[in-house]
Amino acid sequence: MEKFINCCVFIEPDDCANSLTDLLSVFKTLKVAACIKNQSEALELLNKKKIDILFINVDYADFLQLVHKPTFIIGICDQKHSKHLIKYLRQGFFDFLLSPIQKEELYNVVGKALNTYGTYNFLCREKALEANENEILYNKTLLEKTLFTKDSMFLNGPRKSDSLRISFDDVLYLKLEQGNTILYFENGTTKQLHTTLKYFQKKLPGEKFQKINRNIIVNIDKVSRISNNEEVWIGTQPLKVSRSFKKTLKAVLDL
Repeated sequence: MEKFINCCVFIEPDDCANSLTDLLSVFKTLKVAACIKNQSEALELLNKKKIDILFINVDYADFLQLVHKPTFIIGICDQKHSKHLIKYLRQGFFDFLLSPIQKEELYNVVGKALNTYGTYNFLCREKALEANENEILYNKTLLEKTLFTKDSMFLNGPRKSDSLRISFDDVLYLKLEQGNTILYFENGTTKQLHTTLKYFQKKLPGEKFQKINRNIIVNIDKVSRISNNEEVWIGTQPLKVSRSFKKTLKAVLDL
């Protein structure tokens, strides 16, 4: 039976709560257990049900003293609250989102929460009973289900602030260079990761990304043409395609 990470939304107004719930649907292992309307409802639910992530207006911060605190408390705030963020951190808040909530900021904060605490603690509770209480269990397969969605991937940077969710539509190609994978983006920027190309080949959707030689995976939506001299063009950039991969690539492109 699949285990979910339980989320709870306690923010106003209702349209903001509905918008947040829609944005959270991209995380397939997250389940919005409830959208709470008032403090009495919140008091009952949070003291009866284990909630892993709570999204709450920081105006309700004092209310948290009356309930069992969720693992992660993410505050929704306005600019006027910025002077008081240290106070909220001391009350147990994990991070904050400015209202109106921006999609990329939400993905970054949720991704940071999942990676900070460890998806194992949400999804592998039964296995944890078989190990030492202080031993960190790490379930790679389940973690990657959260990191990779149907249209994006969450990448860890050398520091938490550098971690971000990337849309597949923004990626031109990936190239292995000196043991590291370089991601080339449509806006001309790059990102270097200490991760093998083989890892991405296994995790990226095959209908979207194809390997063209030992060192390069391309976003097939970005392929403008395949020349007779064994080259694939990504926009104006020619890339060498090996004969062994050219047939597969043409089949995917239906050429």
